[in-house]
Amino acid sequence: AAWLGLGFVASAAPTYDEPLHLASGWSYLSTGRYRLNITDHPPLAEMWAALPLLALRPAAMTGHPDFQDMRRYAFADRFLYSNTVDAERLLNAARRFNFLTLFAALAVVLAAWARRLDGAAASAAAVCAAALTPVLTSNLALVTTDGLPAVFFAASFWARSRPGRSRAVWAAAGAATGLAMTGKFSMAFLGALVPALVLAERRLKGERLLARESVVGLALWAAAAALAVLLVYRVGQVGLFVEGLRETTARLDQGRASFLLGEHSLRGTWAYFPAALFAKTPLALLLLALRGAWLAWGREAREERLWLLAPPAAFFALALTAKVQI
Repeated sequence: AAWLGLGFVASAAPTYDEPLHLASGWSYLSTGRYRLNITDHPPLAEMWAALPLLALRPAAMTGHPDFQDMRRYAFADRFLYSNTVDAERLLNAARRFNFLTLFAALAVVLAAWARRLDGAAASAAAVCAAALTPVLTSNLALVTTDGLPAVFFAASFWARSRPGRSRAVWAAAGAATGLAMTGKFSMAFLGALVPALVLAERRLKGERLLARESVVGLALWAAAAALAVLLVYRVGQVGLFVEGLRETTARLDQGRASFLLGEHSLRGTWAYFPAALFAKTPLALLLLALRGAWLAWGREAREERLWLLAPPAAFFALALTAKVQI
């Protein structure tokens, strides 16, 4: 994975939005004020990618008129290409750090979850499959807001899938949920999905839906998630999370120009993301995933397969209804 990821970093030119994400993250770290890109994206993923810049110490350039007047893309290009540190050095330091840390974290989650489900061989196979997945390499090795929330999304359900969850596990799962939400606004749907899956789990077990342990666990989960959001937004700026979520929801409802199989659309089509999934994912991995889902469905522990299969299925189903498809 390191060989593929670092090779990708060395060969890939900057994408359209990487300078903006990097400039935003560094401005947040260096000034403590969330401003540049805060209504489009929460700050955590951008700040995480910008952490290596603490050693390089580029100029923040927040006094420039482009920053003051919120000409975001003009300022981002100026930040990257007219700084005191070389542009390639700035961008690739952030890319390498992003890829190595996020892939390592994801590998730990995959290895631990697969080992608990089916032993050491499954653990090794899961990590190997991830290492050979181009869509992971390309997304984790870029300065975007996609990789970090995906890792925390997986971590939160890995924690919840543990049998006999303690209060500490509930809190850890809540913290992972909150951190996912401070990486990308689309993760806000976890606030409804997790309670729904907890109720579904209780029903599968034939237990009371509102048993005390579930109520206490969900309260701990919600409190930990809220605390994570508060801390990332430095408490005093938490209103920006609500504002950004509201503005993002409004933009998503307006739609955006997209193109699929010879057709233009402003409102999206259900086939867009299935086509993207099949175009970007190795066929061998898709077949292995279908086989794994089939085996998981046949397990006697129905609540175990609920936490494994329902979260990605729910997120994919939500994506099918999206009006913004890019």
